[in-house]
Amino acid sequence: MSTTALESEITTVDIGRVLPSPENDALYRTVRTDDPSIIALAVSIRDNGILEPLVISRDGYIVSGHRRYAAATVAGLESIPVRYLDVSRENATTDQWVELLREHNRAREKTLAEKVNEQLVDVDPDVAHRALLQRREKLSDLSGSSLHRVDTSVKSIRSAISRAKRPMLEAAIKVIVENKAFWPMSIRGIHYGILNYIVLRHADHPDSRYINNLKCYKDLSNLLT
Repeated sequence: MSTTALESEITTVDIGRVLPSPENDALYRTVRTDDPSIIALAVSIRDNGILEPLVISRDGYIVSGHRRYAAATVAGLESIPVRYLDVSRENATTDQWVELLREHNRAREKTLAEKVNEQLVDVDPDVAHRALLQRREKLSDLSGSSLHRVDTSVKSIRSAISRAKRPMLEAAIKVIVENKAFWPMSIRGIHYGILNYIVLRHADHPDSRYINNLKCYKDLSNLLT
């Protein structure tokens, strides 16, 4: 999906035809209508209108402007200004849509966690895992450690990491990125880091939340080694 598709001229649409992108909550903070900053923005919108039109897809999903949309809802607006982007969420994969959201929200102010989430959009979990193993081997060489070194050379092709395991792997990568100053990290360290987030061990099982027990630790170990 192109992130440079041409936007239309500004047009006004019924606010009921505009839909928040569910993926936005995974990439950025959940936009809450009771957030003081949203309420303040709603007051400004009520007095001055929406100064910067929202960017939405052909099928009505917000690409840029979730906070303005929430504030406009609080302000009681019935219609809002938008520009249409020549893309459709229905025809995009989740990864493509998340990348599109990131590209159109680069200029907004973000928390550290949101910046990390944006960086993870570019991270291929399999590549990141191989890079981590290579870095650990290099550090082991430099330290002159006498510990037994694990042979990480490729002797067989590992099965592709399933979609179901991606949430757990992406959480592990997030912990690794956030703790760069403490590399190399042990699996135990990554395990405790993941506990700070709500993560599923299996994407399709809502009751499979990653918790502090031996089963979860073993699942993580099998995933990373």
